[in-house]
Amino acid sequence: MWGDKQTIMVEAGDDSLLSETRVVRFQGQTAWIRSLGNNHRGLTRLQFGGNFADEFDKLPPSLRFFAGGITVSVVMGMSLSLLEIKVVH
Repeated sequence: MWGDKQTIMVEAGDDSLLSETRVVRFQGQTAWIRSLGNNHRGLTRLQFGGNFADEFDKLPPSLRFFAGGITVSVVMGMSLSLLEIKVVH
């Protein structure tokens, strides 16, 4: 068994059409599934996107892309002590 799927989406907004700023936003996704023998399958997925805005500060948070995980927390200067696990006997 195998399968592929690709999706591309482009959105645009203009300040003359009730938008806060001119913006072009694109998103893409691709996925592949492949059989590995009779009882196993592998799935690979890649998602990407970007925003191009005249005034990025006026772009609503719901349209922005955010990355999560410990790396972003460290870069932003947040303390790692929030993630420590204490074992009590």
